[in-house]
Amino acid sequence: MIRCLTSRRSQPPLALSVPLSRFTSRVGGGSAFFVRHHSRMSRTTKILICSVCLVAAVVIALPVLAHFTRKSNKMPRCHDNLRRIELFKFSWASDYSKTTNDTPTWDDLRPYFPDSWSNSIPVCPAGGTYTIGRVGEQPRCSVGGGYDHSLLP
Repeated sequence: MIRCLTSRRSQPPLALSVPLSRFTSRVGGGSAFFVRHHSRMSRTTKILICSVCLVAAVVIALPVLAHFTRKSNKMPRCHDNLRRIELFKFSWASDYSKTTNDTPTWDDLRPYFPDSWSNSIPVCPAGGTYTIGRVGEQPRCSVGGGYDHSLLP
């Protein structure tokens, strides 16, 4: 592709902002027609190579991100389980006219379990077990420690 460096024929040629060594002459030496060196790869080949690299990066990154996401999601799920157990206790106490001195069992709370728990006793994702406690108390996780495994005010 040959490109003239003048905007109109009556005006002088525009000044080059890059060295002339980056251009080559298509017409014999000393001509005013210059073009850039073109690489040997076509535009389609370059796009294809970039696409393959992008797909490879995504394929490598997804398992790594999933691993870190699984680790960080364990703590909030424990906190959520404790919150649910506390709500189940209040529902049980309200339905059966219980006081804050009464302590429910897992069998008492089983009708309130969500379907995702499959009517089994919930377990902390980090491997701990839950203690129900009295109606006026907060349930506890055996893992303990901070906001993630307790219901702090």
